[in-house]
Amino acid sequence: MGLKITRGSSVDLSIINEDLEIEDDATIRCTGEGANLIVDGDIECRGRVSFTGNVQCDDFEGRDDSISIDGSLHCEELTIEHNAGLSVGKDIHAHGVEVDNSLRVGGRIQAREIEVGGKFETKDVKADSVSVGGVFDAHGDVDVEEIEVGGKLEIEGKIASRELSVGGKATLHGGGIVSHEIEVGGILTVDAPIEYGSIDVGGTAKLKGNAIGKEIDVGGTFEVEGDLDFTDMDVGGFARIKGNASGVSIDLGGKLSIANALRLRGELDIGGTIEVGGDAEAGDVDIGGDFRAASLKARNLEIGGGARADNGIFAKEDVRLGHRSRVEGWVRAGRQVQIDSRGEVESVSAPRVIIDDRSRARNIYCESAEIGDRVEVSGEVLYTGSIETGDDVRFAKQPEKVSQIPAEKSWVQSSSNSSTQA
Repeated sequence: MGLKITRGSSVDLSIINEDLEIEDDATIRCTGEGANLIVDGDIECRGRVSFTGNVQCDDFEGRDDSISIDGSLHCEELTIEHNAGLSVGKDIHAHGVEVDNSLRVGGRIQAREIEVGGKFETKDVKADSVSVGGVFDAHGDVDVEEIEVGGKLEIEGKIASRELSVGGKATLHGGGIVSHEIEVGGILTVDAPIEYGSIDVGGTAKLKGNAIGKEIDVGGTFEVEGDLDFTDMDVGGFARIKGNASGVSIDLGGKLSIANALRLRGELDIGGTIEVGGDAEAGDVDIGGDFRAASLKARNLEIGGGARADNGIFAKEDVRLGHRSRVEGWVRAGRQVQIDSRGEVESVSAPRVIIDDRSRARNIYCESAEIGDRVEVSGEVLYTGSIETGDDVRFAKQPEKVSQIPAEKSWVQSSSNSSTQA
């Protein structure tokens, strides 16, 4: 039947060899060696109960009101229900933890599964899974395979996890590793280096250290105050990387700013503008607005607005510059350069060059060229094959057919022309 502590009692207990039932408004002073209470059975608390010391038992159950333990709690199953809460001054060791309302742990909690309906506050935590309906605050390190938080998460130490899902805001002050997925509905902030499998954020993500991982999907703005290593990046708004960026592909709806170099093995698709402080490399490139970098190397390139590359633009295959586009610096392509109507370029070099009506170019170097109506060329035109011109084309010098395009002006990349200025 067990030992029963009646309502309002204040008793001293050390070792109990049976189940312990405690009624509302009771105080249990743990008087065993080391301020311990050892129960060879289960503890059931009905109402507000406080323990002044450490508690060890089989299963611990509480209901109807808050329960406090000044020291540590060791048990098999920990269940706090009927909208009750639990506060433990030191550590918790349990197999399973389920708390309806709030759980506060002053030290470290270790369990297989932890489920809290309201707020969960602890120092360190190690578990297979943690599920919190409201707020999860960890003042130390978190080592949990799967974390799910309905509202807000804040971790002051490092995180080591496989999956992290937060409905509102997540702040990871110490960085760490999330090997599979970080999913945040609102705002993600990471204040130290992070390793990730994927990042999926509905609103804003800000990473304040270096970040290494795979897929990135951000609905709003994305900032990295360091180097970023990734596979695929998809950002709906604005992205800024204050270091180097290296990955496979980028798809961005707004503006992309990279302080240093950009290295992509696949596609770069920017709806707005892109600024790269260093050199940029990618596969197929499609930029709806303006582009600026020290240099750009791509397989195919299409720019809708303006471009500036002090050390030139080179595409292994084709370059297309949109209507009214303006490009500062060399443009070279291994197959073809096409400049749509009213475009303006400096020096162009490719086997085939197409310049549409009312465009302007400084110099043209090619095998063959098709030049539309009212095009102006202010420098020289050297070609090895043929040239076709429309009406009212104005040349500062008459086009000259040559046996070979000089190496420094050729579309073939070499050390002599890789930094040639227009």
